[in-house]
Amino acid sequence: MLGRLLEASPHGAKGRPYCTKAVLSVASATWLFLAVGCRPAAWGSDRPCVSACASEGAASRSASENTRQKEDANAAGVWPLFDVMENSGSGYIDRNGTIVIPPVYEMVTSHYWRVAEEDWARGLPVRKGKRWGYVDLRGRMKIAPQFHSACPYYEGRASVSVLVDPNSDRDDEFWSFPEVRWGCIDEKGRYVVTPKYAAFCHFSEGMAAVNVGGRTKDCPLADGGKWGFVDRDGKLVVPAKFDSVSLFLEGRAAVNIGGRSGEGVSCLNEGGLMGGKWGFIDKRGEYVVKPRYGAVGFFSGGLAPVMRLREIDGAEEAWEQWGFVDTRGRLRIDPRFEEAKQFAYGLAPVKKDGKWGFIDKSGKVAVAFRFDAARRFFGGLAAVQLDGKWGFIDKAGRVAIKPVYGDVRNFSEGFAAAKRGRFWGYINTKGVTTVPYEHPSAKDYLNGLARVWAYVYIDARGRRVWFPGKRGKR
Repeated sequence: MLGRLLEASPHGAKGRPYCTKAVLSVASATWLFLAVGCRPAAWGSDRPCVSACASEGAASRSASENTRQKEDANAAGVWPLFDVMENSGSGYIDRNGTIVIPPVYEMVTSHYWRVAEEDWARGLPVRKGKRWGYVDLRGRMKIAPQFHSACPYYEGRASVSVLVDPNSDRDDEFWSFPEVRWGCIDEKGRYVVTPKYAAFCHFSEGMAAVNVGGRTKDCPLADGGKWGFVDRDGKLVVPAKFDSVSLFLEGRAAVNIGGRSGEGVSCLNEGGLMGGKWGFIDKRGEYVVKPRYGAVGFFSGGLAPVMRLREIDGAEEAWEQWGFVDTRGRLRIDPRFEEAKQFAYGLAPVKKDGKWGFIDKSGKVAVAFRFDAARRFFGGLAAVQLDGKWGFIDKAGRVAIKPVYGDVRNFSEGFAAAKRGRFWGYINTKGVTTVPYEHPSAKDYLNGLARVWAYVYIDARGRRVWFPGKRGKR
């Protein structure tokens, strides 16, 4: 992924998400939906598809609070290789800049997908010719290229698609989206679910969202149809009856009834779902919270933000008053905030009277409302904006790094990208500049390297480990 992934607001009643597609960044409108790793790795034969969720503000898998804190403490080890391009081919290097998988593929999967180490070991999606297959971590072909689109493995399953009409695959139409059907395979390439769904999101907590009856518009968006869930054996355990859904997190999934799609809807609520009501279900498909909210977010630390509806001229409309419910559906924090984000490290950013602060799980104000913007805590610090400049605070609300930056990323492996003027550099947790402000873009450090431009990687000292044109050794 080349674009910055912002901290996402919860599922909303209006707008579309901020998502990044290859070199393109699609801006958001009213709401930024909390996207969770559902977007496949490959847009079919001629388009890469990147995760809409490996976010600087939200962990790519939008894991539970405990899991997120473990990822903060130990992001390394989940991905040993880094995708590169050389002479128009794509491959992988290790953290020393040595080529491990030669750049002989048309496309490969971005290492910024935060996938469990055991799932990466099951196979990496690569495109050879016009089809996608899987190689192992040494580059040996495991599953021959045969799919129109292919995703990384999650929980031992990988979503793949095939063309409905084999003749509809055209190289001259970059933005054409031929009709496909989605299923999933195991690590040996055997179908667990034969391709029959209009969309098939990745597994989370043993469940995957699928679209029945829709028409594939984009990966994994679908026009029309309904959403349900299958288990790891491929059984449809939650009937397809919802207009939009989220992934399961902490045993709960957000579901929408009555929303209408403007541009296609996915299990991330992407594409501009309008109207309807949101609630939550358990893994049996039973309501924990019946659909009655105008918008919701994911559960984190046992609580999820919800936006209540109010009646205006005889009709219920979304009202920007946010509170929190628990996993049993009980309203734990009364709706009284203009905006609210998920909990992390026991605190949640909320907005009141135009300013941001933080509350604890009892709803008590832990950090006063004084910021123009705020993100969740990550790595023990939270990014905040004051008078147009970004800095960081600790959990007590004390300024840890003065707000002097035009923009910042969250901390990863002890470093955060920070922007001064037009260029990016990196700082440590004490605010000391570790990499000069000379890069046109900057992403998180993962396993010791950070990408600062198209296929340019630097180490913790700012030294270039890989750049286009470098001749690596296998």
